[in-house]
Amino acid sequence: MNDVELILVLLGTCVVLAVAAERIRLPYPIVLVLGGIALAFTPVPRFEIRPDIVLVIFLPPLLFSAAWLMSWREFRANLRAIGLLAIGLVVATTLGVALVAHALVPGLPWSVAFVIGAIVSPPDAVAATSVLQRMHVPARLNVILEGESLVNDATGLVAYQIALASAAGATFSLSGAAVQFGKVGVGGVAFGVAVGWVVARAHRRLDDSTIETAISLLTPYIAYIPAEHLGVSGVLAAVTAGGYLGWRSPRLFSPTTRLRSRSVWEAVLFVLNGLVFVLMGLELAGTHKLFTSLGVAGLAWWCAAIAGATIVIRLLWVPLALRRLVSSKERVVIAWTAMRGIVSLALALALPDDLPYRDLVVLVVFVVIAVTLVGQGLTLPLVVRAAKLGTDDSEQRQERDALLQASEAAIARLDAVAANLGSPPRTVGVLRTIYTRRAEGLRAGDADEAPSHEGRDAFRALRAQLIEIERETIIQLRDRGEISEETLQRLQRDLDLELMQPAR
Repeated sequence: MNDVELILVLLGTCVVLAVAAERIRLPYPIVLVLGGIALAFTPVPRFEIRPDIVLVIFLPPLLFSAAWLMSWREFRANLRAIGLLAIGLVVATTLGVALVAHALVPGLPWSVAFVIGAIVSPPDAVAATSVLQRMHVPARLNVILEGESLVNDATGLVAYQIALASAAGATFSLSGAAVQFGKVGVGGVAFGVAVGWVVARAHRRLDDSTIETAISLLTPYIAYIPAEHLGVSGVLAAVTAGGYLGWRSPRLFSPTTRLRSRSVWEAVLFVLNGLVFVLMGLELAGTHKLFTSLGVAGLAWWCAAIAGATIVIRLLWVPLALRRLVSSKERVVIAWTAMRGIVSLALALALPDDLPYRDLVVLVVFVVIAVTLVGQGLTLPLVVRAAKLGTDDSEQRQERDALLQASEAAIARLDAVAANLGSPPRTVGVLRTIYTRRAEGLRAGDADEAPSHEGRDAFRALRAQLIEIERETIIQLRDRGEISEETLQRLQRDLDLELMQPAR
Protein backbone atom coordinates (compact mmCIF):
# COMPACT_ATOMS: atom_id res chain seq x y z
CA MET A 1 0.00 0.00 0.00
CA ASN A 2 1.53 3.33 -1.10
CA ASP A 3 1.22 6.58 0.85
CA VAL A 4 -1.67 7.94 -1.22
CA GLU A 5 -3.71 4.76 -0.74
CA LEU A 6 -2.90 4.77 2.97
CA ILE A 7 -4.06 8.38 3.35
CA LEU A 8 -7.34 7.48 1.64
CA VAL A 9 -7.78 4.52 3.98
CA LEU A 10 -7.10 6.75 6.98
CA LEU A 11 -9.59 9.36 5.77
CA GLY A 12 -12.18 6.63 5.31
CA THR A 13 -11.47 5.49 8.85
CA CYS A 14 -12.07 9.02 10.13
CA VAL A 15 -15.44 9.16 8.36
CA VAL A 16 -16.52 5.80 9.78
CA LEU A 17 -15.54 6.88 13.29
CA ALA A 18 -17.36 10.21 12.90
CA VAL A 19 -20.52 8.42 11.78
CA ALA A 20 -20.22 6.13 14.80
CA ALA A 21 -19.82 9.14 17.09
CA GLU A 22 -22.94 10.71 15.63
CA ARG A 23 -24.94 7.50 16.08
CA ILE A 24 -23.98 7.03 19.72
CA ARG A 25 -24.18 10.79 20.43
CA LEU A 26 -20.64 11.25 21.71
CA PRO A 27 -18.16 14.05 20.93
CA TYR A 28 -16.17 12.72 18.01
CA PRO A 29 -12.73 13.26 19.64
CA ILE A 30 -13.65 10.55 22.17
CA VAL A 31 -14.50 8.08 19.42
CA LEU A 32 -11.41 9.07 17.43
CA VAL A 33 -9.08 8.36 20.34
CA LEU A 34 -10.68 4.93 20.78
CA GLY A 35 -10.25 4.36 17.04
CA GLY A 36 -6.60 5.36 17.32
CA ILE A 37 -6.07 2.77 20.04
CA ALA A 38 -7.69 0.09 17.88
CA LEU A 39 -5.61 1.15 14.88
CA ALA A 40 -2.40 0.60 16.86
CA PHE A 41 -3.16 -3.12 16.92
CA THR A 42 -3.92 -3.50 13.21
CA PRO A 43 -1.43 -4.41 10.45
CA VAL A 44 -1.88 -1.04 8.70
CA PRO A 45 1.61 0.20 7.71
CA ARG A 46 3.03 3.24 9.43
CA PHE A 47 2.73 6.49 7.49
CA GLU A 48 6.03 8.37 7.53
CA ILE A 49 5.65 12.10 8.06
CA ARG A 50 8.56 14.37 8.85
CA PRO A 51 8.28 15.54 12.46
CA ASP A 52 9.40 19.07 11.58
CA ILE A 53 6.40 19.66 9.31
CA VAL A 54 3.71 18.16 11.55
CA LEU A 55 3.12 21.42 13.41
CA VAL A 56 3.18 23.42 10.18
CA ILE A 57 0.46 21.24 8.64
CA PHE A 58 -1.91 20.89 11.57
CA LEU A 59 -1.53 23.76 14.04
CA PRO A 60 -2.12 26.95 11.96
CA PRO A 61 -5.66 26.20 10.72
CA LEU A 62 -6.75 24.77 14.09
CA LEU A 63 -5.57 27.83 16.00
CA PHE A 64 -6.78 30.28 13.35
CA SER A 65 -10.31 28.85 13.31
CA ALA A 66 -10.55 28.82 17.11
CA ALA A 67 -9.54 32.49 17.25
CA TRP A 68 -11.94 33.35 14.42
CA LEU A 69 -14.90 32.03 16.42
CA MET A 70 -13.83 33.45 19.77
CA SER A 71 -16.17 35.93 21.45
CA TRP A 72 -13.53 38.58 22.15
CA ARG A 73 -15.71 40.90 24.21
CA GLU A 74 -16.51 38.06 26.62
CA PHE A 75 -12.88 36.94 26.43
CA ARG A 76 -11.77 40.35 27.72
CA ALA A 77 -14.41 40.26 30.46
CA ASN A 78 -13.03 36.93 31.71
CA LEU A 79 -9.37 37.68 30.99
CA ARG A 80 -8.14 37.13 34.55
CA ALA A 81 -9.71 33.69 34.86
CA ILE A 82 -8.48 32.72 31.40
CA GLY A 83 -4.96 33.91 32.18
CA LEU A 84 -4.79 31.95 35.44
CA LEU A 85 -5.79 28.81 33.55
CA ALA A 86 -3.98 29.34 30.25
CA ILE A 87 -0.68 30.53 31.68
CA GLY A 88 -0.54 29.75 35.39
CA LEU A 89 -2.06 26.27 35.17
CA VAL A 90 -0.05 25.34 32.06
CA VAL A 91 3.20 26.22 33.85
CA ALA A 92 2.08 24.37 36.99
CA THR A 93 1.10 21.30 34.95
CA THR A 94 4.37 21.30 33.03
CA LEU A 95 6.38 21.43 36.26
CA GLY A 96 4.17 18.97 38.17
CA VAL A 97 4.06 16.35 35.44
CA ALA A 98 7.80 16.68 34.88
CA LEU A 99 8.43 16.02 38.58
CA VAL A 100 6.22 12.93 38.55
CA ALA A 101 7.72 11.57 35.31
CA HIS A 102 11.31 12.12 36.46
CA ALA A 103 10.61 10.52 39.84
CA LEU A 104 8.92 7.42 38.38
CA VAL A 105 10.86 6.56 35.21
CA PRO A 106 14.40 5.36 36.00
CA GLY A 107 17.05 7.32 34.10
CA LEU A 108 14.58 9.74 32.48
CA PRO A 109 16.44 13.03 31.91
CA TRP A 110 14.90 16.19 33.31
CA SER A 111 14.75 17.67 29.82
CA VAL A 112 12.61 14.78 28.51
CA ALA A 113 10.43 14.92 31.64
CA PHE A 114 9.76 18.59 30.87
CA VAL A 115 8.95 17.66 27.27
CA ILE A 116 6.25 15.31 28.56
CA GLY A 117 4.93 17.99 30.91
CA ALA A 118 4.82 20.62 28.17
CA ILE A 119 3.03 18.33 25.71
CA VAL A 120 0.22 17.39 28.10
CA SER A 121 -0.09 20.83 29.71
CA PRO A 122 -2.68 22.46 27.37
CA PRO A 123 -6.24 21.07 27.61
CA ASP A 124 -8.45 20.99 24.50
CA ALA A 125 -11.87 22.62 24.77
CA VAL A 126 -13.48 20.79 21.82
CA ALA A 127 -14.82 17.79 23.71
CA ALA A 128 -15.78 19.84 26.77
CA THR A 129 -17.66 22.58 24.93
CA SER A 130 -19.45 20.09 22.68
CA VAL A 131 -20.85 18.45 25.82
CA LEU A 132 -21.61 21.72 27.63
CA GLN A 133 -23.35 23.34 24.65
CA ARG A 134 -25.79 20.45 24.45
CA MET A 135 -26.61 20.95 28.13
CA HIS A 136 -27.20 24.73 27.81
CA VAL A 137 -24.95 25.71 30.73
CA PRO A 138 -24.06 29.38 31.36
CA ALA A 139 -22.36 30.85 28.31
CA ARG A 140 -19.57 32.17 30.53
CA LEU A 141 -18.28 28.63 31.08
CA ASN A 142 -17.85 28.06 27.36
CA VAL A 143 -16.09 31.41 26.97
CA ILE A 144 -13.61 30.62 29.75
CA LEU A 145 -12.87 27.13 28.44
CA GLU A 146 -12.52 28.23 24.82
CA GLY A 147 -10.38 31.20 25.82
CA GLU A 148 -8.19 28.97 27.96
CA SER A 149 -7.78 26.49 25.12
CA LEU A 150 -6.82 29.25 22.71
CA VAL A 151 -4.18 30.92 24.90
CA ASN A 152 -2.77 27.80 26.55
CA ASP A 153 -1.79 26.40 23.16
CA ALA A 154 0.71 29.24 22.81
CA THR A 155 1.95 28.83 26.38
CA GLY A 156 2.30 25.07 26.01
CA LEU A 157 4.11 25.37 22.69
CA VAL A 158 6.64 27.83 24.13
CA ALA A 159 7.27 25.44 27.04
CA TYR A 160 7.56 22.58 24.53
CA GLN A 161 10.14 24.41 22.44
CA ILE A 162 12.21 25.34 25.50
CA ALA A 163 12.13 21.73 26.75
CA LEU A 164 13.12 20.36 23.32
CA ALA A 165 16.01 22.80 23.09
CA SER A 166 17.16 21.70 26.53
CA ALA A 167 16.89 18.03 25.48
CA ALA A 168 19.06 18.84 22.45
CA GLY A 169 21.79 20.18 24.75
CA ALA A 170 21.03 23.90 24.84
CA THR A 171 21.62 25.65 28.15
CA PHE A 172 18.52 26.87 29.96
CA SER A 173 18.21 30.25 31.65
CA LEU A 174 14.97 31.36 33.31
CA SER A 175 15.65 35.03 32.63
CA GLY A 176 16.68 34.26 29.07
CA ALA A 177 13.55 32.18 28.54
CA ALA A 178 11.38 35.03 29.88
CA VAL A 179 13.01 37.56 27.54
CA GLN A 180 12.69 35.16 24.62
CA PHE A 181 9.03 34.53 25.43
CA GLY A 182 8.34 38.26 25.47
CA LYS A 183 10.18 38.79 22.20
CA VAL A 184 8.55 36.01 20.25
CA GLY A 185 5.16 36.79 21.82
CA VAL A 186 5.04 40.48 21.02
CA GLY A 187 6.54 39.86 17.58
CA GLY A 188 4.02 37.13 16.84
CA VAL A 189 1.07 39.32 17.79
CA ALA A 190 2.38 42.24 15.72
CA PHE A 191 2.95 40.04 12.69
CA GLY A 192 -0.52 38.52 13.06
CA VAL A 193 -2.13 41.96 13.10
CA ALA A 194 -0.20 42.92 9.97
CA VAL A 195 -1.29 39.77 8.14
CA GLY A 196 -4.90 40.27 9.25
CA TRP A 197 -4.88 43.89 8.04
CA VAL A 198 -3.47 42.98 4.62
CA VAL A 199 -5.84 40.04 4.13
CA ALA A 200 -8.84 42.14 5.19
CA ARG A 201 -7.98 44.74 2.55
CA ALA A 202 -7.70 41.97 -0.03
CA HIS A 203 -11.15 40.63 0.90
CA ARG A 204 -12.70 44.09 0.57
CA ARG A 205 -11.54 44.23 -3.05
CA LEU A 206 -12.88 40.80 -3.97
CA ASP A 207 -16.37 39.56 -4.76
CA ASP A 208 -15.72 35.93 -5.59
CA SER A 209 -16.69 33.44 -2.89
CA THR A 210 -14.43 30.69 -4.26
CA ILE A 211 -11.30 32.85 -4.24
CA GLU A 212 -12.15 34.33 -0.85
CA THR A 213 -12.66 30.88 0.65
CA ALA A 214 -9.29 29.79 -0.75
CA ILE A 215 -7.64 32.88 0.76
CA SER A 216 -9.20 32.13 4.15
CA LEU A 217 -7.70 28.62 4.04
CA LEU A 218 -4.26 29.98 3.18
CA THR A 219 -4.27 32.84 5.72
CA PRO A 220 -3.28 30.77 8.79
CA TYR A 221 -0.22 29.49 6.91
CA ILE A 222 0.57 32.99 5.65
CA ALA A 223 0.64 34.10 9.29
CA TYR A 224 2.36 31.07 10.81
CA ILE A 225 5.19 30.14 8.43
CA PRO A 226 6.80 33.57 7.83
CA ALA A 227 6.49 34.36 11.54
CA GLU A 228 8.45 31.24 12.43
CA HIS A 229 11.16 32.15 9.89
CA LEU A 230 11.34 35.64 11.40
CA GLY A 231 11.97 34.15 14.82
CA VAL A 232 8.64 35.19 16.37
CA SER A 233 5.68 33.08 17.50
CA GLY A 234 3.84 31.55 14.57
CA VAL A 235 1.20 30.30 16.98
CA LEU A 236 0.39 33.81 18.23
CA ALA A 237 0.57 35.16 14.68
CA ALA A 238 -2.05 32.64 13.51
CA VAL A 239 -4.23 33.29 16.57
CA THR A 240 -4.01 37.07 16.19
CA ALA A 241 -4.75 36.98 12.47
CA GLY A 242 -7.74 34.72 13.10
CA GLY A 243 -9.10 36.97 15.83
CA TYR A 244 -8.55 40.14 13.74
CA LEU A 245 -10.37 38.73 10.72
CA GLY A 246 -13.07 36.93 12.71
CA TRP A 247 -14.12 40.19 14.41
CA ARG A 248 -14.35 41.93 11.02
CA SER A 249 -15.85 39.04 9.03
CA PRO A 250 -19.50 40.20 9.28
CA ARG A 251 -18.59 43.25 7.18
CA LEU A 252 -15.94 41.62 5.00
CA PHE A 253 -17.82 38.73 3.43
CA SER A 254 -20.98 38.28 1.42
CA PRO A 255 -23.64 35.79 2.62
CA THR A 256 -22.59 33.33 -0.08
CA THR A 257 -18.95 33.52 0.95
CA ARG A 258 -19.82 33.04 4.62
CA LEU A 259 -21.94 29.97 3.92
CA ARG A 260 -19.44 28.43 1.52
CA SER A 261 -16.35 29.10 3.63
CA ARG A 262 -18.05 27.76 6.76
CA SER A 263 -18.81 24.47 5.02
CA VAL A 264 -15.29 24.19 3.62
CA TRP A 265 -13.68 25.01 6.96
CA GLU A 266 -15.81 22.45 8.80
CA ALA A 267 -14.65 19.77 6.37
CA VAL A 268 -10.99 20.81 6.59
CA LEU A 269 -11.00 20.88 10.40
CA PHE A 270 -12.68 17.49 10.54
CA VAL A 271 -10.03 16.00 8.24
CA LEU A 272 -7.16 17.53 10.23
CA ASN A 273 -8.56 16.40 13.58
CA GLY A 274 -9.27 12.92 12.29
CA LEU A 275 -5.88 12.48 10.64
CA VAL A 276 -3.98 13.48 13.77
CA PHE A 277 -5.79 10.87 15.84
CA VAL A 278 -5.31 8.05 13.36
CA LEU A 279 -1.69 9.02 12.70
CA MET A 280 -1.12 8.87 16.43
CA GLY A 281 -2.58 5.37 16.38
CA LEU A 282 0.00 4.38 13.79
CA GLU A 283 2.74 5.94 15.94
CA LEU A 284 1.56 3.81 18.85
CA ALA A 285 2.20 0.68 16.79
CA GLY A 286 5.92 1.49 16.98
CA THR A 287 5.85 1.47 20.79
CA HIS A 288 5.01 -2.24 21.15
CA LYS A 289 8.63 -3.09 21.87
CA LEU A 290 8.42 -1.03 25.07
CA PHE A 291 6.09 -3.61 26.59
CA THR A 292 8.78 -6.25 26.14
CA SER A 293 11.74 -4.19 27.32
CA LEU A 294 10.11 -2.30 30.19
CA GLY A 295 7.22 -4.57 31.16
CA VAL A 296 3.48 -4.01 30.98
CA ALA A 297 3.04 -3.40 34.73
CA GLY A 298 5.73 -0.73 34.90
CA LEU A 299 4.49 1.09 31.81
CA ALA A 300 0.90 0.98 33.02
CA TRP A 301 1.91 2.46 36.37
CA TRP A 302 3.97 5.26 34.83
CA CYS A 303 1.23 6.18 32.36
CA ALA A 304 -1.52 6.05 34.97
CA ALA A 305 0.47 8.17 37.43
CA ILE A 306 1.26 10.85 34.85
CA ALA A 307 -2.35 10.92 33.61
CA GLY A 308 -3.52 11.17 37.20
CA ALA A 309 -1.11 14.04 37.83
CA THR A 310 -2.55 16.08 34.95
CA ILE A 311 -6.05 15.64 36.40
CA VAL A 312 -5.14 16.21 40.06
CA ILE A 313 -3.12 19.36 39.36
CA ARG A 314 -6.15 20.92 37.67
CA LEU A 315 -8.48 19.75 40.44
CA LEU A 316 -6.25 21.52 42.97
CA TRP A 317 -5.48 24.63 40.92
CA VAL A 318 -8.98 25.65 39.80
CA PRO A 319 -10.65 25.95 43.24
CA LEU A 320 -7.72 27.99 44.55
CA ALA A 321 -7.00 30.22 41.56
CA LEU A 322 -10.61 30.93 40.56
CA ARG A 323 -12.05 31.17 44.06
CA ARG A 324 -13.16 34.79 43.68
CA LEU A 325 -13.76 34.80 39.94
CA VAL A 326 -16.44 32.15 39.36
CA SER A 327 -19.03 30.41 41.49
CA SER A 328 -18.29 27.18 43.35
CA LYS A 329 -20.54 25.25 40.96
CA GLU A 330 -18.70 26.64 37.95
CA ARG A 331 -15.35 25.77 39.54
CA VAL A 332 -16.43 22.15 39.87
CA VAL A 333 -17.20 21.90 36.15
CA ILE A 334 -14.08 23.80 35.04
CA ALA A 335 -11.88 21.61 37.24
CA TRP A 336 -13.22 18.47 35.56
CA THR A 337 -12.49 19.66 32.00
CA ALA A 338 -8.88 18.49 31.80
CA MET A 339 -9.33 16.72 28.46
CA ARG A 340 -6.23 16.73 26.26
CA GLY A 341 -6.58 16.52 22.51
CA ILE A 342 -5.42 17.69 19.12
CA VAL A 343 -2.59 20.02 20.16
CA SER A 344 -0.98 17.45 22.46
CA LEU A 345 -1.26 14.88 19.67
CA ALA A 346 0.38 17.19 17.15
CA LEU A 347 3.22 18.03 19.55
CA ALA A 348 3.86 14.33 20.18
CA LEU A 349 3.92 13.57 16.45
CA ALA A 350 6.36 16.46 15.95
CA LEU A 351 8.95 15.00 18.34
CA PRO A 352 12.31 14.52 16.59
CA ASP A 353 13.21 10.90 15.88
CA ASP A 354 16.46 11.17 17.82
CA LEU A 355 14.84 12.37 21.07
CA PRO A 356 15.80 10.04 23.94
CA TYR A 357 12.83 7.96 25.18
CA ARG A 358 10.75 9.16 22.22
CA ASP A 359 8.56 6.02 22.04
CA LEU A 360 7.90 6.23 25.77
CA VAL A 361 6.90 9.90 25.47
CA VAL A 362 4.51 9.09 22.61
CA LEU A 363 2.92 6.26 24.59
CA VAL A 364 2.54 8.34 27.75
CA VAL A 365 1.02 11.28 25.87
CA PHE A 366 -1.52 9.08 24.12
CA VAL A 367 -2.54 7.42 27.38
CA VAL A 368 -3.03 10.84 29.02
CA ILE A 369 -5.21 11.90 26.09
CA ALA A 370 -7.21 8.66 26.20
CA VAL A 371 -7.75 8.77 29.96
CA THR A 372 -8.79 12.41 30.04
CA LEU A 373 -10.88 12.42 26.86
CA VAL A 374 -12.71 9.17 27.48
CA GLY A 375 -12.85 9.20 31.28
CA GLN A 376 -13.64 12.85 31.85
CA GLY A 377 -15.44 13.37 28.56
CA LEU A 378 -17.97 10.64 29.34
CA THR A 379 -18.46 11.70 32.97
CA LEU A 380 -18.64 15.46 32.37
CA PRO A 381 -22.45 15.42 31.85
CA LEU A 382 -22.82 13.71 35.23
CA VAL A 383 -20.63 16.38 36.87
CA VAL A 384 -22.67 19.17 35.25
CA ARG A 385 -25.92 17.67 36.47
CA ALA A 386 -24.51 17.14 39.95
CA ALA A 387 -23.38 20.76 40.07
CA LYS A 388 -26.95 21.88 39.26
CA LEU A 389 -25.83 24.87 37.25
CA GLY A 390 -29.20 25.35 35.66
CA THR A 391 -29.83 26.73 32.20
CA ASP A 392 -28.73 30.11 30.90
CA ASP A 393 -31.20 32.22 28.90
CA SER A 394 -28.97 35.28 28.59
CA GLU A 395 -28.04 34.41 25.01
CA GLN A 396 -31.73 34.03 24.13
CA ARG A 397 -32.51 37.44 25.64
CA GLN A 398 -29.65 39.02 23.70
CA GLU A 399 -30.88 37.45 20.46
CA ARG A 400 -34.45 38.63 21.10
CA ASP A 401 -33.34 42.20 21.84
CA ALA A 402 -30.98 42.27 18.86
CA LEU A 403 -33.65 40.92 16.51
CA LEU A 404 -36.15 43.51 17.77
CA GLN A 405 -33.72 46.38 17.18
CA ALA A 406 -32.79 45.00 13.75
CA SER A 407 -36.48 44.72 12.80
CA GLU A 408 -37.20 48.28 13.96
CA ALA A 409 -34.22 49.59 11.97
CA ALA A 410 -35.45 47.77 8.86
CA ILE A 411 -38.95 49.26 9.25
CA ALA A 412 -37.55 52.78 9.71
CA ARG A 413 -35.52 52.60 6.50
CA LEU A 414 -37.90 50.51 4.40
CA ASP A 415 -39.49 53.41 2.47
CA ALA A 416 -36.17 55.07 1.67
CA VAL A 417 -34.59 51.82 0.45
CA ALA A 418 -37.68 50.91 -1.57
CA ALA A 419 -37.73 54.32 -3.25
CA ASN A 420 -34.05 54.03 -4.13
CA LEU A 421 -34.60 50.59 -5.70
CA GLY A 422 -37.95 51.44 -7.31
CA SER A 423 -39.63 48.51 -5.54
CA PRO A 424 -43.34 47.84 -6.30
CA PRO A 425 -45.77 49.01 -3.57
CA ARG A 426 -47.11 45.48 -3.14
CA THR A 427 -43.63 44.18 -2.30
CA VAL A 428 -43.09 47.04 0.14
CA GLY A 429 -46.41 46.28 1.84
CA VAL A 430 -45.63 42.57 2.23
CA LEU A 431 -42.24 43.29 3.80
CA ARG A 432 -43.68 45.96 6.08
CA THR A 433 -46.25 43.47 7.35
CA ILE A 434 -43.60 40.81 7.99
CA TYR A 435 -41.28 43.13 9.92
CA THR A 436 -44.11 44.81 11.84
CA ARG A 437 -45.58 41.51 13.01
CA ARG A 438 -42.16 40.25 14.03
CA ALA A 439 -41.41 43.42 16.02
CA GLU A 440 -44.80 43.33 17.74
CA GLY A 441 -44.32 39.68 18.67
CA LEU A 442 -40.84 40.33 20.07
CA ARG A 443 -42.06 43.26 22.16
CA ALA A 444 -44.85 41.10 23.56
CA GLY A 445 -42.52 38.16 24.23
CA ASP A 446 -44.36 35.99 21.71
CA ALA A 447 -42.82 32.48 21.76
CA ASP A 448 -43.35 32.20 18.01
CA GLU A 449 -41.16 35.25 17.40
CA ALA A 450 -38.63 35.09 20.25
CA PRO A 451 -35.62 32.87 19.51
CA SER A 452 -35.36 29.67 21.56
CA HIS A 453 -33.70 26.30 21.13
CA GLU A 454 -37.05 24.52 20.91
CA GLY A 455 -38.52 27.16 18.60
CA ARG A 456 -35.53 26.97 16.27
CA ASP A 457 -35.75 23.19 16.07
CA ALA A 458 -39.46 23.29 15.26
CA PHE A 459 -38.96 26.06 12.71
CA ARG A 460 -36.09 24.25 10.98
CA ALA A 461 -37.99 20.95 10.86
CA LEU A 462 -41.06 22.54 9.28
CA ARG A 463 -39.03 24.65 6.86
CA ALA A 464 -36.92 21.64 5.81
CA GLN A 465 -40.03 19.60 4.98
CA LEU A 466 -41.57 22.42 2.94
CA ILE A 467 -38.33 23.11 1.06
CA GLU A 468 -38.06 19.40 0.28
CA ILE A 469 -41.55 19.51 -1.24
CA GLU A 470 -40.49 22.47 -3.39
CA ARG A 471 -37.30 20.67 -4.41
CA GLU A 472 -39.10 17.47 -5.40
CA THR A 473 -41.62 19.47 -7.46
CA ILE A 474 -38.82 21.24 -9.34
CA ILE A 475 -37.02 17.93 -9.99
CA GLN A 476 -40.23 16.46 -11.42
CA LEU A 477 -40.54 19.47 -13.72
CA ARG A 478 -36.98 18.83 -14.94
CA ASP A 479 -37.71 15.13 -15.43
CA ARG A 480 -40.78 15.95 -17.55
CA GLY A 481 -38.74 18.34 -19.66
CA GLU A 482 -40.65 21.44 -18.58
CA ILE A 483 -37.54 23.20 -17.25
CA SER A 484 -33.86 22.90 -18.19
CA GLU A 485 -31.06 21.44 -16.09
CA GLU A 486 -29.63 24.95 -15.69
CA THR A 487 -32.94 26.21 -14.30
CA LEU A 488 -33.03 23.29 -11.88
CA GLN A 489 -29.51 24.05 -10.64
CA ARG A 490 -30.29 27.76 -10.08
CA LEU A 491 -33.53 27.05 -8.20
CA GLN A 492 -31.93 24.27 -6.18
CA ARG A 493 -29.08 26.55 -5.17
CA ASP A 494 -31.59 29.14 -3.91
CA LEU A 495 -33.43 26.47 -1.92
CA ASP A 496 -30.15 25.19 -0.47
CA LEU A 497 -29.16 28.69 0.65
CA GLU A 498 -32.60 29.25 2.17
CA LEU A 499 -32.33 25.97 4.08
CA MET A 500 -28.90 26.91 5.42
CA GLN A 501 -30.10 30.24 6.78
CA PRO A 502 -30.34 30.31 10.58
CA ALA A 503 -33.75 30.04 12.14
CA ARG A 504 -35.27 33.43 12.87
